[in-house]
Amino acid sequence: MSDQTQLFHYTCPYRIMGLDLSLTGTGVVVLDAGEGKIVRAQTIGYSLDKDATEQQRLDRLVNLAAGIKTLIEETHPHVIVIEGHAYGARFGGAALAELHGVVKVQIYYLTKQAPMVVAPKKARKVVLDDGAADKKKIGKIVRTLERHGVMEVEALGDHNQRDAWVLAEYARRVHGTRD
Repeated sequence: MSDQTQLFHYTCPYRIMGLDLSLTGTGVVVLDAGEGKIVRAQTIGYSLDKDATEQQRLDRLVNLAAGIKTLIEETHPHVIVIEGHAYGARFGGAALAELHGVVKVQIYYLTKQAPMVVAPKKARKVVLDDGAADKKKIGKIVRTLERHGVMEVEALGDHNQRDAWVLAEYARRVHGTRD
């Protein structure tokens, strides 16, 4: 039995958590890995003014990490996947890298495993068959899935949650339902 299984050996179904990390709105989606059903979808938001102090910026990191910790403890995911860095991003790269580091450490402390990290284009290619899909196109694809009875769009309240769903669904398809 792995360390993660020992820590999270509950009677819940096998679950996968997708985290679309952002300093202003981190999307979180937890899927039942067997059926792909959305168990939880939430956005953890925390905005700051441009002239925020270093203490306010640190408080934002602490609050985002605390929100993610709470969701991990409440949903007991067996696999956690986060979006890799968008290397072409022009703004906030250092601050977002800080968030990634804080969250990776938090995940490790809770599960004794590193999260799966996947490039955004790779996840979109596998799940949506379009690695270049932008947020608007992802929304259209998700609404199409709802029309065909595959999922409930109401469960995904915003683009942060839709991106987190893509990550969780990617892990579900690649990782499967059991170790």
